[in-house]
Amino acid sequence: MPSGQPPITARLETVRLDRFVAKKKSPKKKSSTKSKRASALPKVAAAQSDSMIVTESDSDALAPKFIVLGNDLQVKQYLKDHPKEIQASRRKAMRALKSFRKELETKKFGKINGVSIELYHKRGYVVMPPQYGLTVRVQTKTPHAPMRAAMSVADPFQKRRGKALIELIPAMHEGVRIKVVESNPRYAMREAKLASSDIPPPVEQGTLTGGHAISPDGSLSWGTLGIVFEQNDGTVCGISCKHVIDSGHVDQPAFQLAGGNVGRRKVGSVKKSAITNRADVALIHLLGPATVAAVQGVQKLTDQGIDWKILVNPRFDWSDIDQQWVQLFGARTKQAVHGKITSVSGSVDVDNRTFYDPLMVQATPRSAAIVDEGDSGSALFFWDSDHHQLVWIGVVFAMTDVHELVACRLTSAFKAVGITKDMIPVSKHW
Repeated sequence: MPSGQPPITARLETVRLDRFVAKKKSPKKKSSTKSKRASALPKVAAAQSDSMIVTESDSDALAPKFIVLGNDLQVKQYLKDHPKEIQASRRKAMRALKSFRKELETKKFGKINGVSIELYHKRGYVVMPPQYGLTVRVQTKTPHAPMRAAMSVADPFQKRRGKALIELIPAMHEGVRIKVVESNPRYAMREAKLASSDIPPPVEQGTLTGGHAISPDGSLSWGTLGIVFEQNDGTVCGISCKHVIDSGHVDQPAFQLAGGNVGRRKVGSVKKSAITNRADVALIHLLGPATVAAVQGVQKLTDQGIDWKILVNPRFDWSDIDQQWVQLFGARTKQAVHGKITSVSGSVDVDNRTFYDPLMVQATPRSAAIVDEGDSGSALFFWDSDHHQLVWIGVVFAMTDVHELVACRLTSAFKAVGITKDMIPVSKHW
């Protein structure tokens, strides 16, 4: 395991549901027939118009009084010991996701920023035994009870029931539980101002490697040169995002000049960039070694004597790395950080564009920061414990907050810019 890997603790948490659920008060007056019918409805989540959407149910009559939350070690062990049950749960969630997407086209749930398949969780911990559910990402949420009250005030006689502007998100869909979370996906690019604090720190004179800041020619906005690698024909390349650098020359916005001064320099040009419904990527051809000394890999990760590979198999089963640990180094974060993959299937909306099957990564520990503005383009690595090596699997392009990032699959990124398996040295294949 690479240095800096967070320690794993074996701990099981038992949590009372009534700590998080609003208790029902006994009514003082006898309820009417209509209210009885309403109370018999399943508890659900609700959505407002574009500005507000609510979260999961206030309570669930069928839920147990206690729930058990497992840590990462316990969850991984369960996944390993019960592969058939987990695969069946995942297939069921995939079918539910497909039908739920169709409902999004017809029902007025409001503004939803994405739907993904994740292990059902509470407070960031997986509920034991693990079962896959749907995680619905919204901009703002509120409990369903106040929303029902607001709907009753706006339309006390329910004359517009069939034309309601607000619809409730169900707590369960086709037998699969739904978790609604607040999420605001956005590009992780830094729009630098003239203040010196916004300029990324200088790097050593003459060197260029993954994790350094790059920007369009003469621009003050910047992102991350994710990784430096060499193709079979000897071309030294780098990877970043199209929204960071679209075309033209690529600058290193701050590097160490002779005499201790800081300046800009050109380090390459964009060969091809693309934004598809599965990737946001830019392929950069770096200048020759005579001008820029490019070091393959990523600083503080691959320069520690650890072997690293590149995922080149287009038929790779991504569910195999669900719940696995990953690492990255971003130009803004300025350190090697760790996280855990929480989803490999679903969709997320960024800048009014839908990206399918992104990799959702949560910081480890959960309170840590894993991404920030300026980290777009960072290379995402999976730790292959069987062979004690890092495997490049994705490109970071967005964030929901500093604790969660969004990355596109490397196979999708390569396809978008025309990189094939034959262009990568066999020694780097994984």
